[in-house]
Amino acid sequence: MSLTTFPVHIFVSNQSLENPSSVINIELDGKQIFQKHMSTGTQHTWEKVRDTISLSEGAHSLSISEVNTNISKSQEFIVRGELWIAVTFHGQESGFKIDIFDHPIAFM
Repeated sequence: MSLTTFPVHIFVSNQSLENPSSVINIELDGKQIFQKHMSTGTQHTWEKVRDTISLSEGAHSLSISEVNTNISKSQEFIVRGELWIAVTFHGQESGFKIDIFDHPIAFM
């Protein structure tokens, strides 16, 4: 029996004016897939996390943290088809936002 897998595209951006220099760490199903120093810049800088990831159909977990401030967020999601995930860091007050789409997303 073969498992059905789908492509998942993850993008991340530091949108914080409070923390314009942040180290963002992302784990997928408990395994680190991204850690990078990110500057706020113009707030329109997006980084693709690795190449496209293939995930099996079903439940998965995304955990994001900012290393210097220890701000974190976790979110469960279900894979039933190709997904696009946008992760934004907004600083100490607002933390992280995770948006999951079943269609390609455009960045300004």
